[in-house]
Amino acid sequence: MTFGDLFERAAALDGDRDEADVRRALDDARAAREAGDSSGGDAVAEPREPSPARVVADADALAADLLLGGAAREALDALRSHAWTTL
Repeated sequence: MTFGDLFERAAALDGDRDEADVRRALDDARAAREAGDSSGGDAVAEPREPSPARVVADADALAADLLLGGAAREALDALRSHAWTTL
């Protein structure tokens, strides 16, 4: 799945989500993970070789970028615009 795919899916929501919705969903996901309810299916493996061009964004920033835009979108667009970085 690409960022383009994610943006298309978010656009299909027609702006039905706001910042409070995003924060609530993230808080719920964190609470479930802390309670041990996570199956671990979304765990991400570390790359074999670290890369100085690799940037890891916080889940809050990615969710805000995808669903809300604004400052989060501006910050991550700067990273996405460079061919030598991996987000």
